Formats: sequence, structure tokens, C-alpha cells
Amino acid sequence: MSASSTATADSAAASGWTFYRAYWTKSACVKEGLAGERKHWWKDSDCKYKRGLDGRMKWFLYVYDRVAG
Repeated sequence: MSASSTATADSAAASGWTFYRAYWTKSACVKEGLAGERKHWWKDSDCKYKRGLDGRMKWFLYVYDRVAG
């Protein structure tokens, strides 16, 4: 892959909000979100309490402009 196509792929991957991972507790979700922000893996994070595909309630971490992690 050339350098220009790599830059394009990175730009496309780092656009908007995306699901990252689900957690059982809000504190674990918030902690992971803030850790990623400190490491510059993404610009912002948000935890939403929603029902998973298994029917159980969980905290879902969404990140904004993910570039690593």
C-alpha cells in the first residue's frame, strides 16, 4: 500500500462516532474512554446504557475519530 493510500485509509477510519466495546459497569466504560483520549487513540468518548444482542443491559463505549487502540 502506498503512503498516499495509507493516509486516505487512515482518514476514512478516523471519521465520526464508532462503537468500540461493551462493559458491565459505567466506571469501566468511562475509564477506558478516558484512557484512550489520554493516549490520543480517539478525540472523544461517550458511554451509553443499552441492551446488548444477548438481551442484557450493558454500557457501550462509543469513540470519536478513532485512529488507534
